[in-house]
Amino acid sequence: MAGLTSALNIAKNALLAFQTATQVISHNISNVDNDAYCRQKVVETTYPPSPSPVGPIGMGVKIDYIKRYFDMFLERNINLKLTDYGMFSAEETGMNILQSLFNETTDSGLANILKEFWSAWQNLANYPENVAARTQVIENGKLIAEALKTKFEGLKDLQDQIGLKLKTVVDEINNLSAQIADLNLQISAYETEGKAANDLRDQRDKLIAELSKLAKLQYIETKEGAYNVILGKGFNLVNIDYSWKLEVSGTDVYWVGSGGERVPLTSKEVSSGELGGWLKLVEQLSDEYNHEYVSGNKIVTNLHGLTISETDNWVNDFGLSPGDVFEFSGRDHFGNEISGKFEVTSTSTVKDLLTAIESAYNFTVKAYIKDERLFIEDEYRGSGYLEFSFTKMPQNIDFGKFDEPAYQRRVTELNLAGKLKLFGEELVKAVNQLHTQGVGLTFYTKEFEGAYSVNQYVKELPYFLDLNRTGSFYIWVKDPSGKITPVKVQLNLTTDATMDDVVEQINQALTQAGFSADVTDYEIHALNRAGRLVFQAKDGYAFAFSNDTSGILLSAGINLFFVGTDPASIEVNPVIVEKPDLLASGKMDVDAYRSETPFFGQQAGGIFKSNNVLTSTDKQQTFEIDALYVRMYDNKGENYTYPPIAIWEGKFSGTTLTSDLTIEIKDATGTTLESYTLSE
Repeated sequence: MAGLTSALNIAKNALLAFQTATQVISHNISNVDNDAYCRQKVVETTYPPSPSPVGPIGMGVKIDYIKRYFDMFLERNINLKLTDYGMFSAEETGMNILQSLFNETTDSGLANILKEFWSAWQNLANYPENVAARTQVIENGKLIAEALKTKFEGLKDLQDQIGLKLKTVVDEINNLSAQIADLNLQISAYETEGKAANDLRDQRDKLIAELSKLAKLQYIETKEGAYNVILGKGFNLVNIDYSWKLEVSGTDVYWVGSGGERVPLTSKEVSSGELGGWLKLVEQLSDEYNHEYVSGNKIVTNLHGLTISETDNWVNDFGLSPGDVFEFSGRDHFGNEISGKFEVTSTSTVKDLLTAIESAYNFTVKAYIKDERLFIEDEYRGSGYLEFSFTKMPQNIDFGKFDEPAYQRRVTELNLAGKLKLFGEELVKAVNQLHTQGVGLTFYTKEFEGAYSVNQYVKELPYFLDLNRTGSFYIWVKDPSGKITPVKVQLNLTTDATMDDVVEQINQALTQAGFSADVTDYEIHALNRAGRLVFQAKDGYAFAFSNDTSGILLSAGINLFFVGTDPASIEVNPVIVEKPDLLASGKMDVDAYRSETPFFGQQAGGIFKSNNVLTSTDKQQTFEIDALYVRMYDNKGENYTYPPIAIWEGKFSGTTLTSDLTIEIKDATGTTLESYTLSE
């Protein structure tokens, strides 16, 4: 019976083995359309033999294990390609939108609009009194403003769309990471019993592939069968059953550590995958990436357990004492060394410290609190030498170090948005610099209000960094009789000067020139209205501007062609649109200014002619003269660089001309063009 029993057992084991094999085959067939499924195969082995007098006797077959056909090397290479595919897909989407924004092959391209704009100005220079020429300049200015706005707003819209994409990608990464951590736990628990969790591994590898498309990964299998997943350059994403999260704020992406610390992620940390692709795009489309910053590597909280705020009081919210000192040092954009300190008072706030830092850098940086850390951001675009560190801090405060690359932004070159914005800013600035010192067919009358405002300080004005605080400008005042008087306004502004200081210095200059600048009883004066510089003139008086070496007219928005400072806010000045006569097509020049008294006296009507023509003129007419100078101008009203020279030749007896006087007219190179002789 033993032999029969053994035979039946062998048959039973064989049937069970074949039944299992059939089930695995059915499992394979049913998953034929499942991309994540790996084919499985039953691996059979002989049953341990039973001993007998004639030697071991075989006991049939049994299932050793179910093999999963999976090539780790091949899978990793496929995932690397998925990472590249994700990056290229994201970049292609953004580039297609950019291509439609910057299409220069049509007549509406920016290059063609600019060409028409400059041509209109040239035409106006030739025909300054022509209304159509003035209107054409204004209309072309509107086209430029619209084109720049459209392109910049298109970049802004694309940046907003990228922000939404980043939010979607980050949510997917967080979700996939959590699922992988959960599968790690299941696989580890199942395989500790010596069984292969093939289907669970299929699910996990599918998630890894999806995750690889989203971001550059490294993953390592532990001895327990779990995957440890690392994002980009060393940021833990999954460790067995624990997963870390990413967060998005606008277009900023952060890795959140176990202790709640947030580390910013850029395309340097995550260079590929959809996340890397979108990060690269946003770094090309956002102007903020053109400004370098350094930031502290520690989160600061106050006594109440709340994160630091700019309105927090140092004494009440941080437990500091009046007299405690912050000392700091660093370098500005150009590598100049800076140093400063801030002393705590009973009323001082975090904002006061930030202002002290900005002041030490001469307001070439912006200091602010973000993500519970202190940031020092360069106001200049492009690569610089920005550095900052605290050399002394009160005991209760620690902003950390400011030299860790992970908490810095360095710029190698301007991105697309920066170049567009810089172009727009320079265009607006260049046109307005000339226009602020120009004059139209008429002077301004009654009132003119500057385009830019401040809360209090001049440093809040645009172009403050270019301001020459000890420069000057001229106000040309025309009284009711038609007499024009140039008034020089010499400025002397400190770094913390206010708009009231500017107004005071302007009114002092007007008063010294003999004009009433009283607030209520005035002929012409300046005032501060809600932070804007305003000029007011009494009925019958008018005014214009010229020779601004300070830059205050540009900064305050006086006599502009374009209002706004960049492509986002540019438009043609509504005052000029309403009254084209104010469009500056010429300029007042103190260097060329002459008194109204005829140069050669009233008798000759202001013109000195030879004796052959003026037969009725007294031949014995005398006049004082040491030398006669002629200043030459080109057709644009610009001085020739050739210096003016004395070009008279004659004999005098004291101040009396005793022989013929020869006058030569020379061009910019000194070549004689014409010669005139005035007879004695």
